[in-house]
Amino acid sequence: MATNKETVDRVWELMESDRIDQLTEVLADDLDFFMPGFKITGVAEMQDMLRAYKVGFPDLHHNTVDFIEQGDKIALELRVVGTHTGTLVGALGEIPATGKEVVWESVDYVTVKDGKITSWHVYHDTIPFLTQLGLMQVPTTA
Repeated sequence: MATNKETVDRVWELMESDRIDQLTEVLADDLDFFMPGFKITGVAEMQDMLRAYKVGFPDLHHNTVDFIEQGDKIALELRVVGTHTGTLVGALGEIPATGKEVVWESVDYVTVKDGKITSWHVYHDTIPFLTQLGLMQVPTTA
């Protein structure tokens, strides 16, 4: 059986290679997913969200900075990179392509049971994401 890290890596491999339909191999039917702006239940909703991100960021790539796993849990520190060349549809509505490369850091907390991910919670600061896209001004200090 795959390690938790291998299971998470498989999700990104499938997403990044545009094989999102195959995510049923590694995501539980009743997946619980949370990320700022998203609360998702089930594989189909997750696939829809990931497809939207791939339209907005066709070259989206996840890099693991560090991780720790214990039992059925894994926590990962990530660096996510993508170029916003397509319209991103999500919690903020439609965001037309900006052509800008976006880099954001995330900490993900994932539960894997019987080889499938049952819970995935993403914790990231949305301000760097929004400022890099030009949707929010960079806060200035006096």
